[in-house]
Amino acid sequence: MLLGHENDAGDAPGRNALLDNGTFLVLRKLRQDVAELEEVANRTVNNHPGLGLTADEVKEMMMGRKLGGSPLVAPNATATTTPAWNDFNYSSDKDAAKCPFASHIRRTNPRTPPENGRSTVPRIVRRGMSFGPQFDTSSPDNAPRGVMFMCYNASISEQFEVIQRWVSGGNSTGVFSEHSDPFLGVPQVGETRTFRFRKGNDVVCVSLDLDPKIERPLVKLDWGMYLFTPSIPALTALAAIATAAAGAPPGKPLCETIEKGERIIGDLQQDELHAGICAAGKWKAFLEDGHARTYGDSEAVWAAVRERHGGVLRTPYGVLVGSKALYMQVLDNVDGDYSVKGYVE
Repeated sequence: MLLGHENDAGDAPGRNALLDNGTFLVLRKLRQDVAELEEVANRTVNNHPGLGLTADEVKEMMMGRKLGGSPLVAPNATATTTPAWNDFNYSSDKDAAKCPFASHIRRTNPRTPPENGRSTVPRIVRRGMSFGPQFDTSSPDNAPRGVMFMCYNASISEQFEVIQRWVSGGNSTGVFSEHSDPFLGVPQVGETRTFRFRKGNDVVCVSLDLDPKIERPLVKLDWGMYLFTPSIPALTALAAIATAAAGAPPGKPLCETIEKGERIIGDLQQDELHAGICAAGKWKAFLEDGHARTYGDSEAVWAAVRERHGGVLRTPYGVLVGSKALYMQVLDNVDGDYSVKGYVE
């Protein structure tokens, strides 16, 4: 969970005073369409008469937990019992008779590595908190409500994003992986998604899309953000750096950095004329690759964006914002101009 330490794969830690014992924070504001979920569950019950299904049972199968939180593979567990409701695995349910393979909690955390998959399961420290009013089934409404998802991890690409790919349809359980997560899967135009589970000797099919011409996911991304959370010693060091730099005129090293950044930007802009779809990859390399950071290339590009381009520069990789005022303009979004709701398109 913290940088500067050996990981589960045995990779030697990189040492950096400002990064050590820090961690990355992923934020995602997830809006939940509870009325649609109720409709999906009730329609499933109506489509399978005679099985004794209830709408709550359908929702529990989709989640992999009882409504009270107990996992389907350990239904008597609670927050205070031993073992507690998060101290379980699926070794007793290898055929998914109790908890479907594609249920939300099983596909996002298979708990033990699949026999034909990776040797470790990526871990994150996760906490979510709800927003919006409680949903009233007797008086349904479309008020904004959902979950603010937060998690910490030492490598977003090797931890959170692996789990995110499992949600989108990647194979985390060692079985057929075409189907996406019933809650977080992204519908496509013309596609009717189906979630399946067993009820005795019968297979129950849950149609997740009322109309294949209309994309109405159960959970939709309002916005997301990747952040770095420094350690307390790193925060102290950053404060000292900021204090020392406050009010000081740009010295020769900074001027040279800005000029270097301008040269890199100029070269990249020339490449854009010929590189086509590869242009975004070249920008990404100068902004993110470890080699570019080690030799100050990414630092130089950002310095030039701040000092020579008014704090904002449009590139094939995205719009680079290096001005606090413009950054807050995006986050505050007073006029509703900005969105990362990029589902489907």
